[in-house]
Amino acid sequence: MIREMAAAMEAHTGNKPIIYTDITFHAEVLEGVELGLDFWLRSVAARPEERYQNRKWRFWQFTTTGRIPGISGPVDRNAFAGTLQQLQDYHRKRIGGRRQTADGV
Repeated sequence: MIREMAAAMEAHTGNKPIIYTDITFHAEVLEGVELGLDFWLRSVAARPEERYQNRKWRFWQFTTTGRIPGISGPVDRNAFAGTLQQLQDYHRKRIGGRRQTADGV
């Protein structure tokens, strides 16, 4: 079902989706499944390599209690698996491939 959902999302947006998952859902549904998609892994108690078996990640949510100047409450904090230049290139590639829908989204 996830493959079907990802294909439908890609057909609609022109971009492959990024799969955001926590440890439990990954273990129960995604462990050992190759989708050809980027993963955004939530792992706040340890590095993803310690919690997710054989899963490369593009993004890692490492806390839900981060602090950012100008924001009064806690925020999620995330890391990108690469350099700043690679993140900028990744963003440009994804935005450049985006197709607008009839409602402008």
